[in-house]
Amino acid sequence: MALNQTTQTSAEHPHAHLGPFEAWMLDAGRYYDLPGLMLDEAVSLSCVAEFATPVRYADFLASAAATSGLLQGRMRLPTLDGDASCFIPFVLSPDASGAALTGAMAETIKALLGTGGAGAGAQLRLNFPIRQETLNPGFGAQAVRACSPDPVTATDPPTVILAVIDLGIPFAHANFRHAGGGTRIDYCWAQTAPFTAGQPGCAGDVLFGREFSRPEIDALLAAQGGDEEEVYRAAGLLARPGGPPMPLGRSLSHGAHVLDTLAGRWDAATAAQARIIAVDLPATATWETSGFGSEMFVLSALHYIFDRADRIARAHGTGPLPLVINLSYGYSGGPHDGSGLIEAAMDDLLAARNRIAPTALVMPSGNMFQDRLYALLTDAHFAPATGGRAAALRWFVPPADRTSTYLEMWYPVGSAPADVRVELTPPGSAPLPVIAPGADADFFAANIEVAGTIIGQFTIDRHRGQGSAGRLRATVVLAPTEGPAGLDLPGLTGKPHAPAAAGLWTVRFLLPDGTPLPGQGQSDGTATLPPGIDCRIQRDTSYGQGNTGAQQSYFVDPAQPRHDAMGKLAQVDETASQASLLRFGSLNGMATAPGTLVVGGNTISDRRAAIYSGAGPDIRGQGVDVSAPAERSAVAPGMVAAGTRSGVTFAAQGTSTSAPQIARVLAQALAATGERPADVPGCLALLATLPNMGMVAGTDDGPLGQRRLGKLVLDRPDIRDRTWV
Repeated sequence: MALNQTTQTSAEHPHAHLGPFEAWMLDAGRYYDLPGLMLDEAVSLSCVAEFATPVRYADFLASAAATSGLLQGRMRLPTLDGDASCFIPFVLSPDASGAALTGAMAETIKALLGTGGAGAGAQLRLNFPIRQETLNPGFGAQAVRACSPDPVTATDPPTVILAVIDLGIPFAHANFRHAGGGTRIDYCWAQTAPFTAGQPGCAGDVLFGREFSRPEIDALLAAQGGDEEEVYRAAGLLARPGGPPMPLGRSLSHGAHVLDTLAGRWDAATAAQARIIAVDLPATATWETSGFGSEMFVLSALHYIFDRADRIARAHGTGPLPLVINLSYGYSGGPHDGSGLIEAAMDDLLAARNRIAPTALVMPSGNMFQDRLYALLTDAHFAPATGGRAAALRWFVPPADRTSTYLEMWYPVGSAPADVRVELTPPGSAPLPVIAPGADADFFAANIEVAGTIIGQFTIDRHRGQGSAGRLRATVVLAPTEGPAGLDLPGLTGKPHAPAAAGLWTVRFLLPDGTPLPGQGQSDGTATLPPGIDCRIQRDTSYGQGNTGAQQSYFVDPAQPRHDAMGKLAQVDETASQASLLRFGSLNGMATAPGTLVVGGNTISDRRAAIYSGAGPDIRGQGVDVSAPAERSAVAPGMVAAGTRSGVTFAAQGTSTSAPQIARVLAQALAATGERPADVPGCLALLATLPNMGMVAGTDDGPLGQRRLGKLVLDRPDIRDRTWV
């Protein structure tokens, strides 16, 4: 075996400024892309540009046109709220010849962003492709249509707006209609629907997909005689030959359950007070559960919601309205200190929006408490070794995995690339050569090879920064453990590819001179970060209809018992044994920023945290802010809510079902009280005044159990509402 370290610096590697996921997926890992990714075809890519200071959207496009004819007309912006931001989502289309994005093109964009007048110090993130059939070629040529008041409630202005970003939104469902008919949904953006001029939802008000406004939803229902199946067929939301599977083709979906829990079955007296905006994410963007590729879609969804919320308020003459957004989505990787690109961008948008109107983003804590995806290496784990000290992790990579596997290792603040060396040992083999990047490498990449065949990649990058800025991240990417071997991919790496070995891998960390880990106890200016190396395996599971063949890898640590003395899954971490594998720290990697209200899951029957409910700490020290039911009892699992067709209900488990319950009661409190909280503490203070919210004073699991429940718990749900039974 060998480690090919021919591309070591940012100047030499074609994807240096794009990060480890792009470095793999646009190069050696392209062969292993998921169904629907189409990275080997001429496609439009979704992208996010980040700047140190806010940049005007018009200046961003003008720089592209003026600086590089290669990019003129190829960079297009979706619906954006305001006129400037530090984070700009955009779409990059292929040129007239149909040429796909190459490494050289990516570097051209990077150079443009940094020197073309739009701003200095720019970073670029490439995301999932956008299916060409969904793009609207004429977007931007006309003004978006104004909103009009709902005739059913025109005399009763709204006092709050509910919004959901999810997958599989059944906008024709009876639970989102008034008692006398007519939808309560003012806007629904289906990002994955094909754009065909003249078809329903194709008036041209979004850059990709279709937008269904309230009049269009009502017209579709009337034209199809209320037949929801035919409504979705006419809307382009059922699968077509050669197209991807569509969530509304099934009787249940994640988005149906979440939207019903949030906005379904409001009583007639208050239904008029809450308007609904929904964004249906592309199915393909949720198949890759590692988190690669979703930023542009989520940020575009937030911009869209803000813009449409303003239109609703203007239509009713109310002034800016409070807005509660539920995003039941997440992943296991990321820095978990609030500095991830998607977290920083969402916090930036929320802060700007809260200066206009109270805006809350509610997210789940995640379901990864028992998944063995997090390990923390501190000085105590390092023992004397040849030339210094060493610590090791054991990493089980399962067989029959047909997707790439990602392991992120976040070094302490203040680390330099050369401070820690890494040694990989495949199952049943001798160790590979020690990986030792140069001291000044802001980006380092090396292919992992077996007999000249590429099976993975190792990278080190300075996350969202260069030089002394940004936290160092080392990433090991392994090819799927199942797939064809010996395939040569000309034009990429010039070497054949093969599956990675399944079994127990060893990842060994070496401190060259035996000194303590660098950066111990340092702070990022907000809170003290974990004093060690955070090791996080990215989530790798099959979700929805993708049928990706994903299999989850995990850490193995005998010092951390998986079960307690009674044979049940343990609910606390073993600390006396100095285990590196931890349950606490398993929080949703998209929900660690200060501006996000984080919801854990509990069981109604015993008021204890659900066995899988993720937990902090995060940079705020807590992790979970509040909890709500995710399970009814041991014999009645999950929570019941609507399927994609009226009359269909199903039970779903997970903190994704807990988050919209809190979003619902928060929205009801905003509508009833007129309070205007501007941040998470303000929202918690408002929730604490509600009769169905209880303070968490202690639990049977002690302080650790309390940390998983947060400060408040929704402990008296209305059993007359089918959400709870």
